[in-house]
Amino acid sequence: MKDHFYKQILDYSPIGLIYQRIIVNEHGIPEDFEFLMVNKVVETLLRRPATQIVGLRASQFFSDDQESFLQWREEFANPGDHEPGSEKTVFLKSFKRWFRINMVGVEKNYRTIFLTDVSNEVTKINHLETELKHYSKNAETRQKKEEELRVLSYRDALTGLGNRRLYDKEQKKLDREANYPITLIMADVNGLKLANDGFGHEAGDALLLKFSAILKAECPADACIARVGGDEFLILLAKTDGKKAKALIDRLNSLNSKLEVNHLILSYALGFSVKTHTTQNMEDIYREAEERMYRHKATNNSKMRSQSVDLILASLFEKYHSEKLHARRVSILSKSLAGELGFPPEAVVQVGLAGLLHDIGKIGINDEILNKQGQIDVFERMEMEKHSELGHRILASVNDYLEIADYILAHHERWDGKGYPKGLKAAEIPEVSRILALAEAYDAMTNKRSYNRELSKLEAISELQACAGKQFDPEYAKVFVERVLKSPWPQ
Repeated sequence: MKDHFYKQILDYSPIGLIYQRIIVNEHGIPEDFEFLMVNKVVETLLRRPATQIVGLRASQFFSDDQESFLQWREEFANPGDHEPGSEKTVFLKSFKRWFRINMVGVEKNYRTIFLTDVSNEVTKINHLETELKHYSKNAETRQKKEEELRVLSYRDALTGLGNRRLYDKEQKKLDREANYPITLIMADVNGLKLANDGFGHEAGDALLLKFSAILKAECPADACIARVGGDEFLILLAKTDGKKAKALIDRLNSLNSKLEVNHLILSYALGFSVKTHTTQNMEDIYREAEERMYRHKATNNSKMRSQSVDLILASLFEKYHSEKLHARRVSILSKSLAGELGFPPEAVVQVGLAGLLHDIGKIGINDEILNKQGQIDVFERMEMEKHSELGHRILASVNDYLEIADYILAHHERWDGKGYPKGLKAAEIPEVSRILALAEAYDAMTNKRSYNRELSKLEAISELQACAGKQFDPEYAKVFVERVLKSPWPQ
């Protein structure tokens, strides 16, 4: 349970994380690396599932590109402790991308690497530097280009707002008695991970851009507005007392949860604090604003996330009508089986809801795979199998769906332990997940899908019997056939 918890934390990180072991020869000289763990962001950045990265050596991973392997070895060859916070920007030819790399030596011969795609930033900076060289003889133009380069270093690449560097600079500049009272507002966009997981990073970026536009429109022209984290924003306002700050907060809240961006609700949490005299510390002002923001987030986040789950499901059903029909049939079959197994009425309702939501994670699967006619290949199947984990992440973000999230995670586990994603076996699999597995399999067999042929009711029952005790709970399978399908159990 603890390992699963930590894995979720790493996967939710907005930064790519690689944990690798340095392989040294008999003389202690580094010659290769073994990838021991990567998070979801790395899968996206390197365009490979973790199963095609973890366990490989760097020489195997870069087998078609010796130049990238040599650069990897050059950057990470030191087997000793690495200076925390060291940062480098490297170009990996294999991916035609620039990456910012922060390294930490956890212990000798092991390295934790934080990976961020900075291709856009490098492109802009290189372009400006090239222009500077071109205009080197024109002092006025050069000065203008240098100013552009300076501004770029203080700006968030996505939103155009300030970044942490600008905030730190402005905070030090404004923290003077002549500027008191100084108001600090902290804002956090709710559900960004849910948006990224459910609809992709483009959807999450759209939420951030919309919120940035709201801040620019509502805040005074001289306000310092900075995006300082994935979903975190800070606003500094000089000569602004609590009354003015409250008026701004109220204006921002008047738009809160009332805007939809690509089928997602834009919702955010806000908190503020005011510095009125020199004896107050800006760090304490920051903490107070943060505490108020988190209180606001705790009050409103659950409702927003529940609404977002509804929108994600509606979006999936809108894109794929067959999934809507499939979900409804699985819900009905699951409720029927739960009733026949003696579940109490409130639990039967819960099972029906789980049936309706069981494939919500497919919203994050590539359209080409979901729409493909005929059999999917092994790599497409690996991608498709992510939908149960993705569905779990989406639903686990809402307190009301926490229990259902666990059922969704396990609905492709098998009685014999050969299912996914955890390889649970027999009674280790939640009862509701065992019900969903039967209902989904039967509906998939008896209704035309893009990747298999439609079976008759008798053919499907024969398959259920053949797989009882292997794929399905044998007792549940028998009850399903005899009491739900009203057919005799084949002898």
